[in-house]
Amino acid sequence: MANRLALNDPIVRKSESWEQDRGYGSYRVWVENTTSQRMTVTITSRSASDQHTFYVPANSNKTYTVNNAVSGTHTITFTTANGDLSGTVRVRVSEEPLF
Repeated sequence: MANRLALNDPIVRKSESWEQDRGYGSYRVWVENTTSQRMTVTITSRSASDQHTFYVPANSNKTYTVNNAVSGTHTITFTTANGDLSGTVRVRVSEEPLF
């Protein structure tokens, strides 16, 4: 099973992107939110119907897994009520389904 870390960055901007290569049909996103606000995380790809949203409580972290992902560029967007952004995002892509 081949997998790799596609993104491992501090959250300092409203969005980050990674390339979901053909043959890598799954990804797992881990977001650490170090703000005092709930963070909304939205993942979009080239397909408008392929959008995922999840929430990370203040001063917490959360994992979100997608199988049967489309290839191409994926963008992950972070928002909080007061606009503060702080934390870490990691995305691991995999050839095999992730559970």
